[in-house]
Amino acid sequence: MLIAQGLTLKCAWGSTLLAHEFLEDCEKNVYEMISLPGGLKNAEKLGQNQLVIKMLQEQKANNRWYCAICASPALVFQPNGILDNEVGTCYPSFWEKLNNQSKVKDRLVISNKCITSQGPGTAIEYALALLGVLGGEEKAKEIGGKMLVASL
Repeated sequence: MLIAQGLTLKCAWGSTLLAHEFLEDCEKNVYEMISLPGGLKNAEKLGQNQLVIKMLQEQKANNRWYCAICASPALVFQPNGILDNEVGTCYPSFWEKLNNQSKVKDRLVISNKCITSQGPGTAIEYALALLGVLGGEEKAKEIGGKMLVASL
């Protein structure tokens, strides 16, 4: 369960996050990449948030990166048209929700400017793919090597 008090978020497993600003204050910003976290409750809430959907649709329309992991590709991207003309993956129990099944079993899928990944066990691959896009492949390999990631 996610509980918000101001900019402080208390997460399901007891961790606390401090946001820099409210989502409404980010609406006019242009981002090189938007990445959605996973988790069933997160994905359900994000998929119903019209501002999140609007921002993602603008990312896609303007050929900027939009990414999601775990349940979010199935519960946010797919029902809101973000995966239209793309292939992707998500948490295995949601595979049937994706319209394009061609890469659904892949751990990580990059389709044009869309990056999706399956879940907690693929989070490092996902993070390194995002880093590769934003910081370059060499930086992603360097960081992956330092983290002892076997396949880069």
